[in-house]
Amino acid sequence: MATSQALTSLQHTPWFALAVVRRVPRGAFEPRPRVRSAVLRIRRREVALVDDASARAYRRFVASTFGARGATVRAALKARLSHRQMLRLARDGGFALAARPSQLTFDQWLRIFRFQEHCCSGRDPAVLVYAGERSARNSSTARFSSGVTTAVR
Repeated sequence: MATSQALTSLQHTPWFALAVVRRVPRGAFEPRPRVRSAVLRIRRREVALVDDASARAYRRFVASTFGARGATVRAALKARLSHRQMLRLARDGGFALAARPSQLTFDQWLRIFRFQEHCCSGRDPAVLVYAGERSARNSSTARFSSGVTTAVR
């Protein structure tokens, strides 16, 4: 089951696999904390989900969308994407534009980042790693590993 994400976990998940090993009851602490506690396992991924060249852009993207004015994904992405692009991403990614940024999963945020970075920033999608065996150079369309499909120029 996919879970919503906090800003800190979103900023580290492309490079580290984070997993809650077990929950720790509040009563295990003195004084009793107001927050929930858990034992967290952190493992470095063998292959990063965001490459080194995009790491800074990814972290800025996540921080700015969480810190954007307005409490919805729509408000957070309004300056970056057209309404049509947001509708398509929401439909394909299975989230509501009226959702709070923290309600989206890591996979949904990664999909949005890859879309806006490669389709809206003028970067050549032919240099990306694609899912499947077909090369972008041999195809009129390319499918990113996040599932976003775009035309290759």
